[in-house]
Amino acid sequence: MEKDKESVYVFDVCGTLYHTNTTYSFLEYYFRKKDRAKYWLIQLLLSLPGKAIIIALTKIGIKADLRTFLIGMLKHENAYELERYANLFVSEELNSKRFLKTQSILKKAQEKNRRIVLVSASLEPVIKAIANELEVEEYFASILEKSEEGIYSGKLCQDLKGNKIRLIEKYFDIQTAHFFVYTDNLDDIALIALAEKALVISKKRNIKKWESLLATHPHAEILHV
Repeated sequence: MEKDKESVYVFDVCGTLYHTNTTYSFLEYYFRKKDRAKYWLIQLLLSLPGKAIIIALTKIGIKADLRTFLIGMLKHENAYELERYANLFVSEELNSKRFLKTQSILKKAQEKNRRIVLVSASLEPVIKAIANELEVEEYFASILEKSEEGIYSGKLCQDLKGNKIRLIEKYFDIQTAHFFVYTDNLDDIALIALAEKALVISKKRNIKKWESLLATHPHAEILHV
């Protein structure tokens, strides 16, 4: 490794630093506190029968994007309130879902004064709260559209799902840095290709997919969970 190059540690969040999808878990938490009808609807949609219905609709040509629909439930919600609940969510819910292996890597990198960046397609208020909890200064996330009065439209004005590599290339000089990537996300293969080293966190059901994707990336290691 060239000594004059900066080391940048890029961490995905959901399934990498925490054993959960933070978008869905946060929406469950938020509406459990704020709107029980929406909470029970989320519970139904995230259940096995609910997911089966969505798959069936997709197969007959009816587009049913669960993530878009659930985020849309935030329409008319107040940005200040959402941020407040995001902080509570991290302290009350996420601490018990920490992935100790990757969080240990993050802490050791902090001790060595490495540059650490959280890059997640999850919602910005949640990732901001996580960054504060982990004492990470830099983060990128999907951004909710809101009015000048701070009221959400239920839509995203920036969606990082499948778009992380574009953001990295925009904000970092990839020629003058060594990237270390930590992720469980199959969409992050472009980030892994960019990395000096990568650690992939994989559940059993994704092992074969990852082995195929990483066949030409010997610098990537798979951690089975």
